[in-house]
Amino acid sequence: MFSLAYSLGGIGSIAISGLYAIFRRLPSKEPVLQNDDVATVIERFPNDAIFNRLRRLSIERPDLQFHDDYGVDANYNDLIRDVIHIRRVLQKQLPVSSFDENGLLRKDASSIAFLAFSGYNFIVSFLAIVALGGVCIPLSTGCSAEEASFFLKKTKATCILAESNTLDMAVKFRDHAQSQNGQTLNLIQLSRAQPESNANPIAWEIDKELTFSPTSGCLVLFTSGTTGLPKGVFLPRQMFHFTEAPPPQEVVYLASCPVHWVGGTGLIDSVLNGENLHMMKAESEPADFWEILRGGKITDMSVSPTLLRRLVEYYHDSIQHLPSEDREAYVNGCRSLKSVFTSGSMLNPSTAQLFTDLAGAVLRNGYGITEMGGGVMATPECSAISEGYVGRPFQGVTVKLSEGDHGEILVKSPTMFIGYFDDEKATSACFNDDGFYKTGDRAHRVGEDYYFDGRMSCDCLFPT
Repeated sequence: MFSLAYSLGGIGSIAISGLYAIFRRLPSKEPVLQNDDVATVIERFPNDAIFNRLRRLSIERPDLQFHDDYGVDANYNDLIRDVIHIRRVLQKQLPVSSFDENGLLRKDASSIAFLAFSGYNFIVSFLAIVALGGVCIPLSTGCSAEEASFFLKKTKATCILAESNTLDMAVKFRDHAQSQNGQTLNLIQLSRAQPESNANPIAWEIDKELTFSPTSGCLVLFTSGTTGLPKGVFLPRQMFHFTEAPPPQEVVYLASCPVHWVGGTGLIDSVLNGENLHMMKAESEPADFWEILRGGKITDMSVSPTLLRRLVEYYHDSIQHLPSEDREAYVNGCRSLKSVFTSGSMLNPSTAQLFTDLAGAVLRNGYGITEMGGGVMATPECSAISEGYVGRPFQGVTVKLSEGDHGEILVKSPTMFIGYFDDEKATSACFNDDGFYKTGDRAHRVGEDYYFDGRMSCDCLFPT
């Protein structure tokens, strides 16, 4: 029996940044003499929207901060050095047979699993893997060896990247996969680059000849398996192709979603959107959220309706009765929030109103699914939150209902998933004749507005 460690195939947890997102050879390294005659290694990255965006932001916003509660503080320069470092580690420690004649990961060796708590390590690992044309497979730190063995076998993974505090877990996963599936897995421990030395700085550039198809896969996220075995949702590179200018205002995004859920992709979105990041530890409690909000630096966050309710309850139970000076410190800090997004289950309108009264922030509710890479629709800014209201489709996303103004939600978008990894039968069955993904969720429409009515497989639907 599979646990609920993986996101639901229906209304998945979504990070707000993710909602707006709708090598032909091994990178060469050649020394270039600087004015001081010190040799500098030039690293080359793919000529695609992901790395062109990184290049731009590292120049325009070098001081952006990425804070991880697991003990990491970094800026764009640190991030690039760490990506280069992990890419070099992969090149050095993976078997030579993993790479083709052009230095890219072969298709049969392209799947690399990730097992760590740190969101920063996920960002670095993802970028290093996709720079080599690989596919990142985030694993839940809460899954069993049996579950992990299924995911590793399904994706034909050849390697597990793990940090020091998940290394023992990774060893168990590797050994179980070997004994049960006969699967050989390399185990590589994550580490950070050495501090930059003036004597040997790292330089990097975009190789104009180094390209990938935007529709090639780069990430696999597994569904929960509540209605059968989990399916691996294969997502394309173009899901992370941002073309619009980064938002001009300074954003500090509070990230709390596990990286094996689709909401975890919001970490990549934030990096590519030029946002400061504060990444929380897994299983953080409402008290942890309130302490961070009290600092008055967070401008954006995304939480489930359940967590929003718990935040409101914690305020009334533990903060409201504090001395006025202490209570106001929490409230004033919370009021730095500009935007709050909820998704993942039904949002209670009274809970939404209570939190809005506290924070004074714009609260939006949305609907999204892993197969669409995140967001499908959301309530417009400043619209009233009513029962089941999930708003209007995002730009570029097409939504239909199977029976006109009601029925099953059918979705299509340019950045939707490629299919279920190594499962042609399930992939074929999930699309209708017009190429729309059949979500298995029901909704009704009033004008341009959509209201979520529940899962089609459930006997009890939310009232319309």
